[in-house]
Amino acid sequence: KIGYTSDIGGHLPKRYVNKFERIGNCNLLIGESTRAYDTRPIGIRDRKTDLAKIETVIDETCGHKRGKVLLPVFSLDRAQNMLSVLYDIYGRRESFETPILIDSPLCVKLFEYYKSHLHGKELEYYTSMLSWGNLVWTNDYTNSKAWQKSDRPAVILASSGMMQAGRARQWATTLLEDERSHIMFCGFATDNSLAGKIKRRGFNKVIQIDGTKYKCRCGVTDLKSFSGHMGRERLLDYYSGVQADKIALVHGEQEHKVRFADDLREALSHNGKSTRVICVNKGTEIMI
Repeated sequence: KIGYTSDIGGHLPKRYVNKFERIGNCNLLIGESTRAYDTRPIGIRDRKTDLAKIETVIDETCGHKRGKVLLPVFSLDRAQNMLSVLYDIYGRRESFETPILIDSPLCVKLFEYYKSHLHGKELEYYTSMLSWGNLVWTNDYTNSKAWQKSDRPAVILASSGMMQAGRARQWATTLLEDERSHIMFCGFATDNSLAGKIKRRGFNKVIQIDGTKYKCRCGVTDLKSFSGHMGRERLLDYYSGVQADKIALVHGEQEHKVRFADDLREALSHNGKSTRVICVNKGTEIMI
């Protein structure tokens, strides 16, 4: 029996997902360890702070500077949830006229797909959101390019979240050197990804994209409370409670996985378990 956690998510409220259920026992648990380094848990206060940041950045960037705000998102789940956040903030504000671009063919398809799987009040809310007059569906790449060249303010949801591919990467070439504009990150990004480089480089530093260098002159904000990964303490509590022969840690920086593996072995031992903990790399093979 193999258990695979995929991205587990945090404990803050989130739409369009079922209630979290733990894996109780298996021979091999393949578990994510993306935020294994993060000793500080993300809480409701962090979410409130991030919501205030979103509103401040959009009002300042689109309203006063007449610039654009890019939110790099993953097409599944993150796009739908971030649009819900924007709708909760601005959906009933009649004075808010800024277009919200859904700029990804896969995003567009998944937004439609969700409608056939939601029910009751959730479907009612979702349908209301999709009828929001500010939404612009830029399925066609020609339309996307036209918006990138436009001087009109806009908020853009474009994939991918780490900006390694997709239209979010193309938008970066347009917005990085624009002092009126802003990039807001709403999820985890590895250090070597384009999103990770933009997060940590800082103002006026050079970012290279597909062989071309750009100076980072736009605003950059990292919204940490929207990460789709469970933090260190909750991971330790979860994994140390699973009855398993082996736990394979995946999806995280190797040095962080190694440290977390030591902590997990100690927690397992404390619970009377002899589970083997493996830090997976590209060449790892596990016999079952």
